[in-house]
Amino acid sequence: MSGKRNVKSANVSHTEAYTIYDHVFLKALRSVSRVFSVTQLTRPFWNRWRAGNPGDDVLFGFLGTIRNLDDWPEAAERMIERETAAFAAERAR
Repeated sequence: MSGKRNVKSANVSHTEAYTIYDHVFLKALRSVSRVFSVTQLTRPFWNRWRAGNPGDDVLFGFLGTIRNLDDWPEAAERMIERETAAFAAERAR
């Protein structure tokens, strides 16, 4: 035995906790996110995210690059690549 636990976690959409209401709500929210900006849709969460002290330039720069709710992982990757390149350039000076 390697000592590692084989923990299998299910996506919430594949559990009994995920109802037809959740499915319909998520589809509606995704549709709305394509019409209204994600920045506006996430306004109620800004103060919670600011408590993590990311800096408004980082927070709003990230939110500004998200095209819809399904795009946030790619937007995060783009932001990380951009910030990593900027850090490397600054360090090389």
